[in-house]
Amino acid sequence: MACFCKDTVSMLALTLPSLSVSASLSASLSLSAAAQIGAMARLMMNLGVNFNPDPAWLQIQFPTISLSASAMATLSAFAQLQAMAGLLGLNLTTSLGVSAFAELAASVAARLSAILSLGLTFNPGPWAQMSAALTACAQIQAALKLNLFAPMNINVSLWANFLAQLQLILPMLSIIAQLGLNVTGNISAQLSLILKLMLGIPMPQLPPMALTMMASLTSTLTAIAQIKLSLGIDPLAIGLPAVHLMVQERIQATISMVESLLGMSFSAALQFLAKLQLGPTLIATPLNIRLAANLALPPINWSIPAMGSLPVLSLGLPIAALMAQLKAALNMNLALSTCMAGCDMKALGF
Repeated sequence: MACFCKDTVSMLALTLPSLSVSASLSASLSLSAAAQIGAMARLMMNLGVNFNPDPAWLQIQFPTISLSASAMATLSAFAQLQAMAGLLGLNLTTSLGVSAFAELAASVAARLSAILSLGLTFNPGPWAQMSAALTACAQIQAALKLNLFAPMNINVSLWANFLAQLQLILPMLSIIAQLGLNVTGNISAQLSLILKLMLGIPMPQLPPMALTMMASLTSTLTAIAQIKLSLGIDPLAIGLPAVHLMVQERIQATISMVESLLGMSFSAALQFLAKLQLGPTLIATPLNIRLAANLALPPINWSIPAMGSLPVLSLGLPIAALMAQLKAALNMNLALSTCMAGCDMKALGF
C-alpha cells in the first residue's frame, strides 16, 4: 500500500499558509547581483574541467541511437518517474511497486481537492530566485576549486566529434541507470517489459485547477528543499526575510572569493571568462566512456508515443514530484502501510 495519508494532509494544512508568500516580493534579491552570479555560473559550466583524455579513446566506435528526440524524451520521462518513485520507496519496475503507485496517485487526487478548498495560492518566485542564486554560488565555488583556468595542453578541436558522439549516448546511459537495466544485455527487451508495467498504472482525473495548484506548490517546495540543503537550515522556521539575508551573504562571499582568486573585480572576471575557449565538460569521464563503448543497443523499432499523450507521465510525474518535494522540504513521507485506525483508502477505491 502507498497513500498520501489524510493525517499527513492535516499536518500539511498547518504548514501551507507559511508557503503562501504572494506578498513576499519585497524580499526579492537584487536582480543585478542574482543575474551576474547566474551568468558567471553558466560561463564556468561551459568551460568544463581540465581534460586529460586517453588517445586510445579516439578509436572507440560508439553505438548509434536510432530513436527520435521525442522518443528519447519519453523514455527519459519514464526513467525520471522511476527515479522519483525510488525516492519514495517504490520500484515501478515491479508489479508491487506499480500497484502502490496507483494507490498513491488516487490518494493524491483526493487530497488535492481538500487542499484546494483551503483557498491558498503559492508564489514560488522569491523562493526560486534565492534557490537559483545559491545553486549558482555553489557551482562557482566548486569550479574555482577545480582550477578551470589552467591552460589545457591538448587540441580540443581534435576531440570535438568524439565528445559530440558521447553526448548523444548520455541520455540512454541515464535511462539505463535510472531503470536499473543491464548495460550489456538486450536493452530493447528490458525496456519493453518495464514500459508495459508502467503503462498499466491507472491515473486519476484531475481538474485544471488542481494541476495548476500542484505545479505551484511543487515549485515552491523544490526551491525550499534546495535552500534547506544549501544553507543547512529550515527556511520555514526562520522565515523568508532571514533566508533572504543569508542568501545575500552567500552571494557576497562568492563574489569576494572570485575577486580574491582571480585577482580582478567581479565584472572584469565576467568579461575575462566570456573570452575563454569553451572546453570539454564533465561528460567525458572514464566511466561514461566505458559504459558507452560497451552498450549493447540494437535498433528499437517499436513506436514510442510522445510523453504528453501518456497519463502515467503527464500526471504521474507531477504527482511523484509533489510527493518527493514534500519529503525533501517538509520531511513528510507517504504511508507505506495501513493506518492503525481510520484509514480511508477503501473509500478511494483501493
